[in-house]
Amino acid sequence: MLKPRLTVKTRHRRTNVLWLVGIFSLLIVIGMENILSSTFVLDGGSTVYGYLLKQLVFLVIGLLTARGIWHLGYQWLRHWCRLFFLASVLLLFAVKAFGITVNGAQRWLGYGIVSFQPSEFAKLAAIVCMAAALTFFWDCHGEKAAVIGRFVKNWHVEEWEPFLLKKDRLFKSYGLLCLIPPLILSAIILLQPDAGTAIILFVPPVLMLICSGIPFYDRHWPWWKVLVFVIVTLAIIGLSFYFFAHDYQKDRIRAWRSPDSYKKTIGY
Repeated sequence: MLKPRLTVKTRHRRTNVLWLVGIFSLLIVIGMENILSSTFVLDGGSTVYGYLLKQLVFLVIGLLTARGIWHLGYQWLRHWCRLFFLASVLLLFAVKAFGITVNGAQRWLGYGIVSFQPSEFAKLAAIVCMAAALTFFWDCHGEKAAVIGRFVKNWHVEEWEPFLLKKDRLFKSYGLLCLIPPLILSAIILLQPDAGTAIILFVPPVLMLICSGIPFYDRHWPWWKVLVFVIVTLAIIGLSFYFFAHDYQKDRIRAWRSPDSYKKTIGY
């Protein structure tokens, strides 16, 4: 049977997939090399490749899972993204109630030798929810009436439609509204405390929003308003870190700023 001739659209799609597979494969190779170089001395002489083989098992499981999701299609993920988000929130709260405490932080759930970190699932939930929200906007071709109409219908809040149609500024901030689910997940993780994971979780959705081209502020703002917004945002982040950060988090900043002064203490 002859293969169908590639169109411009399918050719571009195949090229994108090949790029993704290439980048993914390169990351696997680099990751495996790092695991081997940093853990082979911990095997106690049993086997040089103990940790590497363990990681390869997880890699195979991940690839099989990815193949299954590929077969189901991204629409399957999009359909269940709300349930995925809710499950991630419940698991993160479960960590605060029943989590395993290690080094003063509760980040794991498990019993006996079986344990897992719900924040890793939350990272995926944040990306899936963000992708679904951005796709929803483009499916409606960015038209305000279409976006609001489909939103109130999907959430069964038709009585909100006249109110939302009047809120032009709210619609111009659609991109910022998309960040609410990742922000909620990041805030819960921050309470564990796990600031590093919270930042890592929140950054990809922000980059997705920027790359999507969807508006997240009023494009008619003058330059001074944008500057004030940036300064205020940075000030809030700085003050929040100063007043609410833990001592070990502040130590990391001190060690980063003056590595030579702390190389034998907190820098080590």
